[in-house]
Amino acid sequence: IETVTISSATASVDFTSIKGDIYESHFLTATNIQTVTDGAILRIRFSNDGGSSFETSNYEMARQYQDASGSNGTSDSTSIGYIEFGVNIGASTAESGAGYAYFHRLENASFYSVAQIESTGVNASGVYLNHFGGGTYKVAEKVDGIRLVMSSGNIDAGVYKLYGIKEQ
Repeated sequence: IETVTISSATASVDFTSIKGDIYESHFLTATNIQTVTDGAILRIRFSNDGGSSFETSNYEMARQYQDASGSNGTSDSTSIGYIEFGVNIGASTAESGAGYAYFHRLENASFYSVAQIESTGVNASGVYLNHFGGGTYKVAEKVDGIRLVMSSGNIDAGVYKLYGIKEQ
C-alpha cells in the first residue's frame, strides 16, 4: 500500500490510506529502525478520522522480551494510550531494530482492532534483544489510520512498509 523512508529526525510515521475497504488484514514491516533517544520504544496508535488525530486511550497490550545477556520480562496493560511495537533500541550508529506487525479488522466497526507484533534490535548497551506480543484498540469502530511514534524523542531512520492482505 505504501512505503515511508525516514532519513532524518521525524516525529511520526503515518499511514492514512490503509484501503480497509479492500483489505481486512494488514502487514507492516519496519527495518533499520533508529531513534534519536537511547532506549526509546516504537509505539502504535490508530486513527478513526483519516489521520486528523490519533487515539491516545482505550488500548490493551501485552508483550514479552528477552536479551542476549539473559534479562527478560513482560510489559502489559489493560488501560494504556498505545500498543508497544517494542525495540527499545540504542541511539548510536550501529544500534538499530526491525520488526513486523499484523493488523486485523481495522475498518470493521463491529470488532475491536487487534495487532500481533514481533521486533528485534540492539539496545543502548549494545546487547541484542527480541520482543513479541500484541494488543487491541478496545473500541468497536472503523480504524482508518496507523501512526508509529517513539516513546521519547524522534524516529531518526528506517523503512516502514504497509501491505494489505486480501481475504479469500
